[in-house]
Amino acid sequence: MILLIPIGFYLVSLKNEISSLQHILFVIIVIWLAIVGVFGITNRFERLQTYGYLYLSSSLVFAFLGLVFIW
Repeated sequence: MILLIPIGFYLVSLKNEISSLQHILFVIIVIWLAIVGVFGITNRFERLQTYGYLYLSSSLVFAFLGLVFIW
C-alpha cells in the first residue's frame, strides 16, 4: 500500500503528458487509498489508524494535484 504513494506522485509529475491508461491507474490509486484510509481510520488499533490518516490524506493530496496539474 505504501508503494502506491510514490507511484501517484510519479503519475502527477507527468502532467499533461499522461496517457489514458496512466490516467485511469491514477484515479484507481486515489480511490483505493481513500477507501483503505477510511477503513484504517475506523479501525480500533492505533497503528492502523495512523496509516489510515496517511492514506486518506495522500488520496486527498493526489485528488487536488490531479485537478491542478492533469486537468
